Amino acid sequence: MYVYNLVVFLCCTVVTLGLTEGRLRRTRSDACEYGTFQHEGNTCCNCPRGFRVLNPCTDINKRQCVRCEDDTFIEYNNSENECHPCKVCDSNANMETKERCSPSSNTVCGCKENYYCEKGDLCKACYPCDTCKKHGVKQQCTETENTVCNANSTRTGNAVFFFCVDLDLNPHLSKIVDVLGWKTMKRVAQRSGMRKTDIEEHEFNHRDDVKEQTYALLEAWYQRKGLHGAYPALIKTLCDMNERRTADEIQKIIEKEAIAQP
Repeated sequence: MYVYNLVVFLCCTVVTLGLTEGRLRRTRSDACEYGTFQHEGNTCCNCPRGFRVLNPCTDINKRQCVRCEDDTFIEYNNSENECHPCKVCDSNANMETKERCSPSSNTVCGCKENYYCEKGDLCKACYPCDTCKKHGVKQQCTETENTVCNANSTRTGNAVFFFCVDLDLNPHLSKIVDVLGWKTMKRVAQRSGMRKTDIEEHEFNHRDDVKEQTYALLEAWYQRKGLHGAYPALIKTLCDMNERRTADEIQKIIEKEAIAQP
């Protein structure tokens, strides 16, 4: 009897140790390197970046991951059922692919050669770099900044305008708006390469206030042109549009306030 009880005790001990060791092995193998998510009361392991969840875990099965399909991606560890579509660089907006999309990273777009955009990753369209044909280049155009031309002058009607490359139009925008008006500002934006949808957005956002429409569009245009290029670009565009009187009035505003500054 003693021997029988001893044998039973040893067998139970071996089984218990075996179960414990099995649980430890499963715990180690089931460690979630990429974090976890909950599904129907079960704690499932996330899929790594570049993969999505094909099947979540159940009481008896582990979750299954599958690599993102062509032209889709996920750039973080996840529990998602679908990958995200890759960005497409808009050639009509003068943009091109700098880095191709991969399962774990989105497409990186940038400006084509001789085009620029000051908004970095938020850029939706690129604009032609100024060529500075008449007065020469002071600083070459880059992908994020327009060309800086040498200080120059041009004749409009009977007046000679001096363009200072460092002049900031921002403090004068509200007064310039009063001179330009919506129709003229819209033509300036169109000739400068702004997309129709971007122009219409400012018109829609301020549908009951023409002055606010004009101000919003002028501000957006100014930001695209940047500190160094906005003033000469505005005067030149107005001259090309045969809006010489408007150009004269804007020049007078700038000169008057520039002289008044200490």
